[in-house]
Amino acid sequence: MIIGKLNKRVVIKYPDTAADGHGGRSTIWETKYTVWANINVPKASVASIQGAVSSTLTYEITIREVSDNLVGCKVFYGSREFDVIHCYGNNFNGTVLQCVEVIKR
Repeated sequence: MIIGKLNKRVVIKYPDTAADGHGGRSTIWETKYTVWANINVPKASVASIQGAVSSTLTYEITIREVSDNLVGCKVFYGSREFDVIHCYGNNFNGTVLQCVEVIKR
């Protein structure tokens, strides 16, 4: 891993549930790591889902090696938000998170 490529400061959060005060539960996002990362150019895929065209951008975010499984976590970079859909470790390249960007409209 070339440390100089880890040039973006990201926050990784995991989901936790808390009582909402009305007998239910709500999801809150707790900070797990604040780390330096490399965000690679996204890969695009297009599919026809129920007759409509759907596209997905998949980003690869590389961080230093961690032993935790981060699937289900969220990565925050500035105002951008990514869902971690896959995570794998590579002794030479750190931990790679495959993520989908969450776009709120």
